[in-house]
Amino acid sequence: MHLIALPGLTLAFAASVAVAQPTVPAAPSCADRARQPTTNGPSALVSVTGATVGVIDSASLAPFMRRTLSEALTARIPGVSVMHSSGVAGAGSRVRLRGPSGIILAQEPLLYIDGIRVEGALQSIALNSGGQAPSRLDDVPIEDVDCIYVLRGPAATARYGTDAAGGVIHVVTRRAGQDQARVHTFLEGGTATDVTDYPANFGSPNGGTCSRARAALGQCVGGAMQSWNPIDADSPFRTASLIHGGGRVTVVDGPRTSLGVSGSGTVADGALRNNDHQRYGAVATATVHPGSALNVEGDLWLTGGKTRLPQVGNFILSIINSALLGSSIDDTVRRGYRNAPISALEQFGTDQRVQRIGGVARVRWTPRDWLAVSALAGREDARMRDEQLDPSFQFSTLPNVGPPTVRATAEQRGQRSSANVSATATYGLASARLTTEVGLDYLDETDRRVERVVTVGAQQPFESYYAYSASDPTTKGLIVRQALAARDRVFLEGGVRYDVLDRAFVELKNPIYPFASVAWDVVRPAPASSPAALSSLRVRAAYGESGDSRPYDAAIAFAVSVPPGTPSPSSRPRVERARELEGGIDVGLFGDRANVEATYFTKRTSDALIPGVLPPSTGTGALQVIVNSASWENRGIELAARARVVDAANVRADIALTFTSLKNEVLGLGTVPPMIGTNYRITPGYPLYGTWGRPFSVADQNGDGVIVPAEVTAASTAQFLGASTPTRELGIAPAVVLGHAITIAALIDHRGGFRAVNSGGRLRCNAVCADLYSPDASFADQARAVDASDAAAAWIEDASFVKLRELAVSWTMPARWSRAVGARASSVTLAGHNLATSTSYTGLDPEGTYTGQTRIEQEDLFVLPLPRTVSLRFDVRW
Repeated sequence: MHLIALPGLTLAFAASVAVAQPTVPAAPSCADRARQPTTNGPSALVSVTGATVGVIDSASLAPFMRRTLSEALTARIPGVSVMHSSGVAGAGSRVRLRGPSGIILAQEPLLYIDGIRVEGALQSIALNSGGQAPSRLDDVPIEDVDCIYVLRGPAATARYGTDAAGGVIHVVTRRAGQDQARVHTFLEGGTATDVTDYPANFGSPNGGTCSRARAALGQCVGGAMQSWNPIDADSPFRTASLIHGGGRVTVVDGPRTSLGVSGSGTVADGALRNNDHQRYGAVATATVHPGSALNVEGDLWLTGGKTRLPQVGNFILSIINSALLGSSIDDTVRRGYRNAPISALEQFGTDQRVQRIGGVARVRWTPRDWLAVSALAGREDARMRDEQLDPSFQFSTLPNVGPPTVRATAEQRGQRSSANVSATATYGLASARLTTEVGLDYLDETDRRVERVVTVGAQQPFESYYAYSASDPTTKGLIVRQALAARDRVFLEGGVRYDVLDRAFVELKNPIYPFASVAWDVVRPAPASSPAALSSLRVRAAYGESGDSRPYDAAIAFAVSVPPGTPSPSSRPRVERARELEGGIDVGLFGDRANVEATYFTKRTSDALIPGVLPPSTGTGALQVIVNSASWENRGIELAARARVVDAANVRADIALTFTSLKNEVLGLGTVPPMIGTNYRITPGYPLYGTWGRPFSVADQNGDGVIVPAEVTAASTAQFLGASTPTRELGIAPAVVLGHAITIAALIDHRGGFRAVNSGGRLRCNAVCADLYSPDASFADQARAVDASDAAAAWIEDASFVKLRELAVSWTMPARWSRAVGARASSVTLAGHNLATSTSYTGLDPEGTYTGQTRIEQEDLFVLPLPRTVSLRFDVRW
């Protein structure tokens, strides 16, 4: 079976809509396959864990197809939050499982492919490009994905050990012959268009400015006020094209041997000029089943591509920034203090080339009905090269010195080698079946980076060189698990994982991670034809612990030191520790025509790293160090429901709902004082990176309708304004099948209860925003425009939104049409992405953030909004 990569773990409810493909026999769903026997014999079922695991089946993605892995996760599983960092083609997304975690480094989920850990950094770039960056998560060719399993917290990830505190995304690739077609080809083409309504600027032709507030103070300069839109005058946008195509071929599909190969490629232009993205991928899978007791599988994959990232979110050189801050009218777009035509700004950016090659071999041997031995070994090699024209010197105005040319390159290489072996014994009576598992896990990682900067200009050329080496961590783990299944209705399990850690820069205490779970089928699942209103009922609970050592590398990279001296084994620093308890109930109604899953979880992180300062009394001076003293808690409710609301002869309608309510709270910082920034704070009793600002009042003292700074008064102390990450999320995915041929599907996504800092809007009101001039502007809007200090809190806005993420219509063509070209089935799909947004946020896009994918804070600084995408796709199966 292909799921041996999930040791001792089977899965609960799959919250997705399965869309019919009438001409192709439906394969078992990912959730169904996860519950199949993993050894021979009727008594060899793996017990069902009490921890819930999110499941996405490839069938539920069929109507939309052209997407990245992070897009496939969006709004489909409760507790999985995906926020796109910008609309730049090739940029990644922030993926958080069960809320924000981390101070020095956000806890990102790990990425596994077919059982081995691979590079899955959410923000992967060495040379800053204004916040947005590619994500290694999105290198996975989505066309080759069969199942996606999301383990949202330590209750489910304890078996994965250290660094799994942020969750695990486990991808299982397609096997040869799995889609019942010998050959499957597809081709998709479309366009991406920026549809943002960018605000107009206000100013005077000769560079002067005169706001109503300044007029009231007698500070007018320049001529008559005018309004204009620089982006309309010299638009940096284009109607971008995209092409996506590929196919799969089953070379051999016999009872004992199978072999399949696949490949795909994407060429996408960004809606912003000077942005393009190409990606390719190829996968080969093979299975050899020489006898009933032995099964051997192997996968080999190659992915790569090239991305051109423009400067977005950069205060000086962002094209959007330059247009929206332009303070004069001319035939070029100007920045506020120095001329910069778009043609000049467009040359700045980062070119990234990436190549990844990996493979895994898996062996399963069942010498007895009660005994199974599994082993796997794999490795991935990832190489990345960034090239950048460094913008920081381009507009140098040194006297008698021409602007130098600064080019920077950075090369990164990482390898991950994984191995796992486990033995599982199942024994006992039919009424009480025991399962014992013992496993060994090994992971070795290597990361290298070299940076080179060359400056050539009127001054003496020079070159700098920097080599960086990460800690090259090695993790060895021992897993012991014991499970009991009583009459196939009550399932108990308990176990422990012990890790031996080798980290170059710091000696960490070797951790132990216990886990336990219970599940009780109060009402056993009834067949689909059963008329019973209550067809299944399960009550479950699980507990687990995990850790994260990655913040140590991040702290050292930022020159934050571990306390000096070699610690003794008893006082070694500890990994960040996460403990999670969850409980829930799963209900099936009317023969599982409707399913509801409800889960409550509470996750506490302790021993978390936070920057501190050693006092001078230690003899080291005021040395900045990291200490294991912070703690916080994430808790929430996750709901998922799916139902077949219509099941007639020619009409079938399904709907899936996901809802998450989250709360994050800092419990303590030890002896370290609260971290206070301009807009964000880390304070006990409040969320990580919560937004704070001073309340203010406005009084039109002279009654002229014009607010001046003297009429704005701010409180002396700041107040908590709200979380910087969503505290409630809702996904709605309806699908309708008409006449067994036409499928209409949509995805609606709501994020609420959080705030974003509209830094772009605040900067515009230094000179050119409408609220400085408009007679219709409210007192509050005038106040935040004219008084950037006292009314700064007004720029920390409610960023709640509702988006129509996807809408698609798919038509399965008549069988005779397919047979005319020798095909078994064919279909055509028209799909749209990011079609509409509803929000009260006054900035460009409440979702984007210039802080990128690895920060918790939400700050909008002229980030490119998501473009509207429309595409047409053809699928043919032979």
